Amino acid sequence: RDQRGQAASYDAVEEVKLALWKALLGMRPDEGSDIVIYAGGQLLDMDRGRLYYQFDFTCDREITEDMTRQQEELDALDTFTGMDINIDYIDPGDGPDGNTEHHTQINLSE
Repeated sequence: RDQRGQAASYDAVEEVKLALWKALLGMRPDEGSDIVIYAGGQLLDMDRGRLYYQFDFTCDREITEDMTRQQEELDALDTFTGMDINIDYIDPGDGPDGNTEHHTQINLSE
């Protein structure tokens, strides 16, 4: 008898493996791209209601910062030269009231 549900979990993992295999077989990488290879997987944890399984993939391509969306967004930002800070004190009083009690400015270009 399978009280822990291991057989059902095994079947679910096998179904996902099959779907991944089909996706990788049908993959058509763009020119200049490398193929993603399924490298196996491992059971991370399991309880009565959940199974955590890690699928591992490899690719010969090295991804550098210059290739990322985040780097493009960072490159588009202006140079950080300073900041203005408005402070609305909580104490003394009944909490923030929307009035700026203190202002400070920090210039990094000096």
